[in-house]
Amino acid sequence: MYEGMSRRGGHEEKDGKLSELFLLGRVKVNNPDYEKGIKKCTGKIGEAYWDCAIKVIKEFQPYDPINPQKRFPRDLRRVFVEEAGIKDEKKVKIFTMVDSVVDLGKKMDAFIEVDDEKPGMNLVSFNHKRVDNENDIDGYLGADVLIPIIPDPEEGLEDYENIIRQLGKSAAKVYLSRQQQQTSH
Repeated sequence: MYEGMSRRGGHEEKDGKLSELFLLGRVKVNNPDYEKGIKKCTGKIGEAYWDCAIKVIKEFQPYDPINPQKRFPRDLRRVFVEEAGIKDEKKVKIFTMVDSVVDLGKKMDAFIEVDDEKPGMNLVSFNHKRVDNENDIDGYLGADVLIPIIPDPEEGLEDYENIIRQLGKSAAKVYLSRQQQQTSH
């Protein structure tokens, strides 16, 4: 969240919901077709349920996952592409999961996906959580990378860019590690 966005109605925000919405946008969960899609996943068990839910979530994004209008996901995606050394940047998409069943169930707020890879090996997930130590961004709960409080780029562009770079590097490290595991099997 941008530091200035940590207040809601004059009170300190405790749950991070406002900042998640501001940074990442929200899955179109109020669309009746989203609800129908999620209901189709209900009979599935374990990872099959989560895989089904992610397919539905991808259909109900508030922005183009290759070129998001929101600055934060756009910048994070760009840095991830650079740090992971991906040649065809159109293969890289960033999705919000805010307010989705995956956010509620697994505490994952966003993910980056690289197309044309094996399922499960091509995703890097993120969770936005207020933390005291902003350097501790490598994993939180079920997510691969933790998004700390994000400085407002209008007030501190260098700090913003440093955190985006750190997040992009952490995400690329997770992705490249999974790719290496995949090739060694």
